Amino acid sequence: QILPPVFLLLARNYTYLFYIVHWMGCVLFFIARAENFKEDTWFGREEAQSRVSYLDAWADYLYSFKFSIGVFTGYSNEVFYTNNPVEAIVMCLYFGINVVAQAYILGTIT
Repeated sequence: QILPPVFLLLARNYTYLFYIVHWMGCVLFFIARAENFKEDTWFGREEAQSRVSYLDAWADYLYSFKFSIGVFTGYSNEVFYTNNPVEAIVMCLYFGINVVAQAYILGTIT
């Protein structure tokens, strides 16, 4: 036995979390980009644009990733910010995915 089972369990769970947060960050950024970063998207509003307008694409990705982590954990002040119907639908689906993923993770570690 090379690695203890708990290490593999935690690595698997963190991999699941990373992929969920990564893909939702990409989806949320794509929605904002498809709408040309209008003010009614989370990324196009003035608060977000003042932070990232002068940065490159990697910074945009990291900001989307940070937003997605905040939504996943529920500790973001931007969790319920949806002025856009497409974002609202995606957020509802994301919350459903979060409930299932967090229940799965909790079930595997207890």
